[in-house]
Amino acid sequence: AKVPLRPDIAAAVIGRAEGNPLFLTELLAYTQTAADPSLLPTTLAGVASIQVDRLPPLTRQLLRHASVLGRSFRIVVLDRLLAPEPFGLSDETRADLSAFLEQDGTDRLRFRSAVTHDAAYQGLPFAKRRELHARAGVVIENLAGDHPEAVAEFLADHFAAARVDDKAWRYTRIAADRAF
Repeated sequence: AKVPLRPDIAAAVIGRAEGNPLFLTELLAYTQTAADPSLLPTTLAGVASIQVDRLPPLTRQLLRHASVLGRSFRIVVLDRLLAPEPFGLSDETRADLSAFLEQDGTDRLRFRSAVTHDAAYQGLPFAKRRELHARAGVVIENLAGDHPEAVAEFLADHFAAARVDDKAWRYTRIAADRAF
């Protein structure tokens, strides 16, 4: 049940949102679940970080792993990226994820919000980001088969973020050549 806001908190929420309807909506939702609703996040990114951090551990981990793939990504790439780890998705976990991810065509998912995507990505330790980018690069490269040049820009990005310099250089050159 939603609890009416105290007038001082309502005024703080309105002032903090500064006319941004998305920020206002997120701040209002935050006040309903916060231990102390007077301690408002100062940015929309702060609200998104809190939302991601409050997720159950498995859901949070899945969302953060997915964030490495970008704002929109192929489901098969996510499935193969996650394959080395034993994830069993319960209905509750799927429901939790659906608050942040949505279908993007028949074979893709996308983050509902760029702010949430960024918050999930920023929550990953740097070493884990590098590892996941390296794995994503290998997955995409394998899925491309004999035609990795068709996805060279994605491969260049992932291998550069993973600091796999030889592959990053190779795919960056291919992507640049294709651009001209």
